[in-house]
Amino acid sequence: MDKKFAIQIIGLVILIFAGFLITKNPTVVNNALAPLGGPNQPVNMVKLKVKDAVVNAEIADTQAKRAKGLSGRDSLASDSGMLFLYEKPGNYIFWMKGMKFSLDFIWIKGDSVVDLTENVSPPQPGQTDAQLTRYQASEPIDKILEVNSGFVKQKGININDKLSVVK
Repeated sequence: MDKKFAIQIIGLVILIFAGFLITKNPTVVNNALAPLGGPNQPVNMVKLKVKDAVVNAEIADTQAKRAKGLSGRDSLASDSGMLFLYEKPGNYIFWMKGMKFSLDFIWIKGDSVVDLTENVSPPQPGQTDAQLTRYQASEPIDKILEVNSGFVKQKGININDKLSVVK
């Protein structure tokens, strides 16, 4: 057997094995169809409960996902949101760059709501990055849940309310 043929066979075996692994992992297959994912960026989802409100949240747990956030979208379903996760509590700053609709920010540390920022408007046409308002919680957080503007008031969310994952 010549060397080139052996390398081709090994490559084919690796390709078949990789295909087998992907089809046996439904998370990879399902995530490939999620709204933010695109062909090379799977999206993880989680169902959360804050007080009595249930939110289907996309998880932003990488720098790339956190930087993109919800920008560029035209809207967000009423029961949806985006959960930004950080490895440790900190004073994380948010802005509305590229946003087309208003949001409420639910600032979370551990499993408790520690601050709320409501009715955050998208930028005005022509507004530069330097002119955009920056938002941050009144204390360090390790999560922020972005939801449609008015959600906090409509659902009666308050500081000290608990966040949990719905199974």
